[in-house]
Amino acid sequence: MIKTCDYGFPTRILTSTTPKNLGRNFMVVNEGKCKYWKWLDIEPVLMPLMEVVEGMKAELVALKTELEKVKEAMKQLKKEKYSDVIEMKEKIYKFTIGFLFLIIVYMMK
Repeated sequence: MIKTCDYGFPTRILTSTTPKNLGRNFMVVNEGKCKYWKWLDIEPVLMPLMEVVEGMKAELVALKTELEKVKEAMKQLKKEKYSDVIEMKEKIYKFTIGFLFLIIVYMMK
């Protein structure tokens, strides 16, 4: 898979001919609004392998993000479940107080 810029133009792999970087490979796009340039510190033959690795890195980041979302959802569910327990305890407490009050009133007659 060839890297493209944000506008969909494909990069070209070129080799430097300047004395300072003679024979060094780089990627470039210079089409319309798309301007992209980057040194390649690997041989162009290894590019497909590097693209697979970059794809795997992107998937890993996406999975980590999804995992964090799931963890947050689980925390929220625990909070909701715990709040239901507290609410139930409060209802039982109020019922018990009310029931005891009725017993006391009944016994006072």
